[in-house]
Amino acid sequence: MKKDRSLGIEPNRFHFFRLTVIYRLFSRMVRRLFSIFIRIEVEGREFVPRRGPVLVLANHVGFLDPMVVSLALGRQVQFLATPTVFRKPVLGLVARFFGVIPKKKFHPDLPAIYRLLEWADMGSAVGIFPEGQRSWDARNLEIVPGIGKLVRLLKAPVVTMRMYNADRISPRWAKKQRRGHVLVHIDKPVRFDRTVSPKLIEEEIRQRIWVDPMDCPRAPVYGKDLALGIGNVLFLCPECYAAESLVERRDHVTCRECRTSWIVGADNSLRRVDTRRKYPLINAVDRIRDFLDRKGWVVDEERYRAEGVALESRLMRLLDISGKRPKEIGRGRLQLTRHGLRLDGNARWFLSLRDILVATVDIATDLQFRSRKGLFAAVLDKESVVKWEWFVNHWLSVAAGRDGTSRGTTTTGG
Repeated sequence: MKKDRSLGIEPNRFHFFRLTVIYRLFSRMVRRLFSIFIRIEVEGREFVPRRGPVLVLANHVGFLDPMVVSLALGRQVQFLATPTVFRKPVLGLVARFFGVIPKKKFHPDLPAIYRLLEWADMGSAVGIFPEGQRSWDARNLEIVPGIGKLVRLLKAPVVTMRMYNADRISPRWAKKQRRGHVLVHIDKPVRFDRTVSPKLIEEEIRQRIWVDPMDCPRAPVYGKDLALGIGNVLFLCPECYAAESLVERRDHVTCRECRTSWIVGADNSLRRVDTRRKYPLINAVDRIRDFLDRKGWVVDEERYRAEGVALESRLMRLLDISGKRPKEIGRGRLQLTRHGLRLDGNARWFLSLRDILVATVDIATDLQFRSRKGLFAAVLDKESVVKWEWFVNHWLSVAAGRDGTSRGTTTTGG
């Protein structure tokens, strides 16, 4: 019988021994090579159990967070990761080799949970980022529902940690990695009694991994081409609110419409060239979201009144990713209406807002929709995918309020 490689490597004694030996042999060398770009300073490593099952929970703001967590703990850690990682040739090979467990985002993926439990039963440290994804502007995201139940199911000591400064070294929107220090604070292990409700466990975890990006320990960061990619988050000019008008060039970003220019700093700040006024990226994000709140989250008000279309994409591909392999539904323009999402292209497709549970960005260009009818992905490689994530989740909250029901949408900061 052919093994399903999409699930990663089999949790067994041989693989557990192999990964443990590899970590012990190469962790020191990897740490030295890693320190050329990122230096890790750890506080509280003495609290980490040297052996036996451990559940590691941390905030998630940097691309290299899994490696930082493992090096900071001094133990090999089996992580959950999005299946998209396994579809990348090199990244997928590395993920399988190190026992990463593919799990669909915001989805009750039982095979992935069983694999996590099997690794823990063998005495491995297993790691989860409770927010489920990285923040675009370094603000904390909501804890993914179900983490509390998983903590009770594992019955292992829980080690929480906070990583500071990783949001500046590898912002989610940035196209280039930077150099600097990551500061890691590790808490004493805690066990949650079975009488504690999952909701209370999740609230405790939220408090333990919470980081205030405006008031937390910081360290210097260095890099080049700091503005590249920032237009994915600032899809509106924070000055004149023109849509997708920012031109990125090395450390500068300029609006084609109002001609305002900013210098992007390694601390994720914007400094206006003309006035020298400096403010954090978070403030620019707030300006954009406040503007959209006033406008009603509609791009063209006349078209919305006439056709009900709040947002339309450029040409894109729509995939059904419910199964083991993605299946193309069609190509065309994705439209967000007051009732749901529809494809205007070579195939007919519609998904009601009432059926969508959450919209989230996967990797760089894929916008995923978890719904009662399956899991779908729109490949938006020609425009801001953050714009679509924010717009769809806003309209999901509107639909939830209109229906008088609650919905597990994910906030993305701001």
